[in-house]
Amino acid sequence: MSLEGFGHFVNVLSRPPASVPEMVELLKRPAPWEPGHKAKR
Repeated sequence: MSLEGFGHFVNVLSRPPASVPEMVELLKRPAPWEPGHKAKR
């Protein structure tokens, strides 16, 4: 990796995290052992 490329890489990692809508939706679902879980099969 070039020095310039490494600088860009470090810059991207230094940014605040961004939410991924699909992951937020998935994590809001009840877990299989929690009340309210419904199997999709």
